Amino acid sequence: MNGLYTLHCKVPIPCSSLIAWGRWMISANRCVARSEIGCLTVSTVFLGVDHNWFGGAPLLFETMIFDDIDDAYQVRCSTWAEAEEMHARAVAIAGQRVRNANEKLAEAFSQLGIKEKGDGDAG
Repeated sequence: MNGLYTLHCKVPIPCSSLIAWGRWMISANRCVARSEIGCLTVSTVFLGVDHNWFGGAPLLFETMIFDDIDDAYQVRCSTWAEAEEMHARAVAIAGQRVRNANEKLAEAFSQLGIKEKGDGDAG
């Protein structure tokens, strides 16, 4: 098999023709989910190509967390249902990253003697 897949009703289907696969990829909505959490974007998509290079269940869906500094978070899975779960976990991770960054920023402001907006300061 060539490792190419299309989706039919959220189910990956092997595709034996590169031309048919290419045509499908051009017009397909491959997005499982996309979420904005603060300055982070969580994206889960159907890849259309098996990324399991070592055998076993095909890895056809990918979730990534994008930011301006480090896009290191990336996980892959085999089914749409797993992709939805994977997206939810990544949203939780992104939320925690944003909360941690906000806490560090608040601490830095405090150490500099700068009041954050909303602390009763008019400016």
